[in-house]
Amino acid sequence: EDMEIQVSKLLQLWIAETFILQYETASLERIAERCLEELVDRNLVMVGQRTLSGRIKTCRLHDTLRDFCRKTAKAEELFQVIHGMGATSSSSHRLCCINSHFLRYISDCEKQKQHGEKVRSFLSFGLDETTLDKDLCPISSVFKPFKLVRVLDILSIKLPYKRFPTKLLELVLLKFIAIYCELHTLPSRMSALTNLETLIVHTTFPTLKIEADIWEMTKLRHLHTNTTTCLPKCKKQSSGSENLQTLSTVSPESLKNEVFGRTKKLRKLGIRGNLGTLVEANGESSLFQSHCKLDSLETLK
Repeated sequence: EDMEIQVSKLLQLWIAETFILQYETASLERIAERCLEELVDRNLVMVGQRTLSGRIKTCRLHDTLRDFCRKTAKAEELFQVIHGMGATSSSSHRLCCINSHFLRYISDCEKQKQHGEKVRSFLSFGLDETTLDKDLCPISSVFKPFKLVRVLDILSIKLPYKRFPTKLLELVLLKFIAIYCELHTLPSRMSALTNLETLIVHTTFPTLKIEADIWEMTKLRHLHTNTTTCLPKCKKQSSGSENLQTLSTVSPESLKNEVFGRTKKLRKLGIRGNLGTLVEANGESSLFQSHCKLDSLETLK
């Protein structure tokens, strides 16, 4: 309620939920964008901000329409908002939890020995960021209720753990994940999440090292981080990720020619770090040489 929705993330959620069907030669992202524009044209969705090129950057719902959607979604068991007690008894496949209720939800699952077998999507939102108390909620408990989850967005909840949650690696059906941890490394074992399409990781560390072989995660479309990220080396035998469209934000040292050879559909590139490593003595940059194959690039930051 009263929040502006980030369109890029919204479209990625739609795709992960398989709401968007492929047709013609257009990408799923383009088709999803057209769907949003149609909702705007019908006055069902309001535009918040637009990009300089005129595309929708953020959107929002009118309170009346939002209430109607919530009631209809609950009645059809499509989606339900968690309010305190009784959350674990929900029959809906998609749950939304306000930040302040997240700990209660996890605790209830533990007490009732329920593991959310029906939950396929879990989203948590709030106007303010919430930090989880690790004494009240051990790391082993956070991901227990989500055995069959495909979409997990808990970016607004800071997880105070310095090691990557092992339980998360068991959620092999994940297509979309957004988390906020005190991490400096994404382990190689994360390569097991072969169904992953969108990976959003925020950390409190100034750098993030990816040890997972993202080049073998062929369904990965979007990689978002909030800090300088060091990508893994491209193995010669790696076929590359044909669907990767977003790399943001990565270290300049990671941008080797072989990286661009494996990201031919790259549309968004964010770079953070010592940009001097990309500039040659004569002032030119190898980043923009034709052999880098940045033909599809639309956004560079």
